[in-house]
Parts: sequence; structure tokens; C-alpha cells
Amino acid sequence: MAATPQMSAAVTTEETEIEFDGAVITPCVVAGRNSRIDVASGSADHTVRLWDADSGEQVALFDAHSGPVTTVAFSPDGETLASGSADHTVRLWNVDTGEQLAILEGSSATVSSVAFSPDGNTLISGYADNTARLWSVKSGRQLGLLPGHSGPVSSVAFSPDGTSVATASADNSIRLWDVKSGEQTGLLEGHSGSVSSVAFSPDGKTLASGAADQTIRLWDPRTGQQLATIESGGVPVYSVAFSSDGNTLISGSADNIVRVWDVRERGQPVRLQSNSDHAYSVAISPNSTTVAAGSEDQSIHLWNLASGQESAELRGHEQAILSVAFRPG
Repeated sequence: MAATPQMSAAVTTEETEIEFDGAVITPCVVAGRNSRIDVASGSADHTVRLWDADSGEQVALFDAHSGPVTTVAFSPDGETLASGSADHTVRLWNVDTGEQLAILEGSSATVSSVAFSPDGNTLISGYADNTARLWSVKSGRQLGLLPGHSGPVSSVAFSPDGTSVATASADNSIRLWDVKSGEQTGLLEGHSGSVSSVAFSPDGKTLASGAADQTIRLWDPRTGQQLATIESGGVPVYSVAFSSDGNTLISGSADNIVRVWDVRERGQPVRLQSNSDHAYSVAISPNSTTVAAGSEDQSIHLWNLASGQESAELRGHEQAILSVAFRPG
């Protein structure tokens, strides 16, 4: 593990410069404690930013990665943020102070996806070297290596009970793994293109996957049975996410439309449209009232899920938004 830059834990609106490996960098900027943090975003501009969704204010800037930030995820208690990057590292941050807690290094490949276990003690990260890794959040120690894919791992997800993880890959497959043993327990095949995203329903009975073959597929992760195929509208699917009740699924695609699907009816989706292009990442707020999408146009678009109206546009990044996440709670 590389040396971690030491940062002041003080909350400030001023930039704090530090020297690391001979270079002066600004690792973070955090606004005052009265600001609310709702949304995190990772961008090709190498930064992670935190936002107050109601005001549209940028609350914090984490600027320690040396490559595009491809993935962000909050811990279940909302106190820690994980960010993964093309610089081959996963970084853990204290959300309220901006302190960098750890750097997790185990591969020389791009980090594509990160996810916390439901208890917040374990992190899984996926890599372009065809592997995923399990980490102790407390110690930063690597707990396990999950090999098996024949293409880059694009997405990872924990089951709601924390006993298994799903990994999706450019090899067109999804693999299921036992967290404790590290053994592969399932292989889900059916997509004819790179699988970009996987998400478990809150009850753990359904796994959704989105792929370059322009479909979303629903699976029973216990049996491996494919439950349904949903046509995405003739565009590759980049990202999928479930609502908190599991009845709604949203997808981001290679166009400017976020689609909202009724999981039970599986009819035509509600279409949330913006002026942007390519919805690389989508997320639903914990109370299932707001949808967020990170876009090619360097902004995060927010919609009211009930009305379908765009409610805000968060700007500050200087390149495409590759990942978005809502803070739990």
C-alpha cells in the first residue's frame, strides 16, 4: 500500500495545499458543516465532488486521483465514500471532513466499479484486468481475489444479505461469488454484448443487468434462471439501479434518455429526457423521489420521479461524469 497523503480533518471552505512525492496538490475542499451532502459524482476530470441537491451547491471537492474517476459509492451509514480510478487505486474518504482515510492498491489496471457490503465492513472493487478484489474497510487489507472472467470487470454489487457478490464483465457474463469462501457460485449467460452494470433488488430475489446488446435482463440469483429480457430502445445500456421498494428500475443509456421501468409490468418505460448525451451512470435517492444521471455534458441531471420533471442540473466538473451515487439516510 502506498503512502497516504496526510490531510487536516478540519472542515473548511479554503483549499489546503500539501506536498506529496515532491508535488503540491490540493486533495480536497469541503464546505461548512451546515451544508447538506446528498450526491457524490466521479468524473473524467480526475475529481470527486459532493453536492447539496436542493441548493445545487458543490459542497466538497476531492482532488487526489491522477486519472479519471470511474466509480463512487457511499458506505451504508453515509460516513465513508469510496472512489475508484484509472490511476489503479481505490481511495476511501471521510465524507464530513474530507480526510483521505486509505488508498487500496492491488492491481495495475483501471478500477471500474466499487461497492460496500451492507454492514459497511467490506468493499469490493472490479478491475480491467478481469478480476475483482475484496477489502477490509477498517484495515485496508485485501481479503480475497475473484478471478474467472475472460474480459474486464465492469460492475460489482453486493447482495442485500452480504453473503454474495455479483461481477459483470465485457466477456458478456455475470458471475456470482460467495463472499466468505471466494468461490464462484453461479454463471449467468444470455447477453450477447459486454455487460456494463449489475444491481440487486432490495429483497435480493432479483438481479438486473444492462449491456451493450441493448437489453436489460432480470435474473433469479439463487437459481441463475433468466426471468425477463427488456429491450432498452435500441441503445446500449450503461447503468441500472433499483428503487428502495424494488418495484422500479432505472437505466442509463447511450442517448440522452433515462428510462424508468415498472419491474412487474415490464411495459413501456417512462422517459426522463435532458439536453445531455450519454447517461453513463444513474442512481435513485434513498426515498425513491429523485433520479440522478451523470452525463457526457459534464453535468448531473436530477429529476422528480413522480412528475418526471427535471428538477436540477449540477455543474462544476470539467469533463464527463462517469459515476453518481446518493448518500444513504
